[in-house]
Amino acid sequence: ISQLTKQLEEMKAAAQKSGGGWLSFGGNSAEALQKLEKELEIVREDLVLKIQENEEIHMQTFSANKQHQDEVEELKHQFDKTKLHLEQQVDELQGMIEQCQHREQASRDEIKSLKAELAAAVSERDEQTAKIEEITSSFEQLKVDVLQAHIH
Repeated sequence: ISQLTKQLEEMKAAAQKSGGGWLSFGGNSAEALQKLEKELEIVREDLVLKIQENEEIHMQTFSANKQHQDEVEELKHQFDKTKLHLEQQVDELQGMIEQCQHREQASRDEIKSLKAELAAAVSERDEQTAKIEEITSSFEQLKVDVLQAHIH
């Protein structure tokens, strides 16, 4: 465009120097000048169309970028929300695991204590059984001694 405009201006300036107006050059020069002006007008129209196309593409690109950015923000929001929810669930599960471990240890301690009580009860029973057997044996011996003393 700038070259065509420059050529057109040069031709007009040359026509004015030679005596006033571009029509004074004669038919060929006037036709060349008209042709240049027509080409310049066509190039300007093409340029206007290209500018409009460029603006439309720019608007579409801007809109697509905005939509993409909005989607990314929404996904980030959903990710953060899901991450927070999962972290809360992990904390809850960790608390439940700790409770189970405490209960397991308490149960083990209780079982150990009951086993010790059972062992003590069995030991006491065995001692009492031995004493009963000893008393029974002493009683039987006493009966035999009493019977023999009556017989003599």
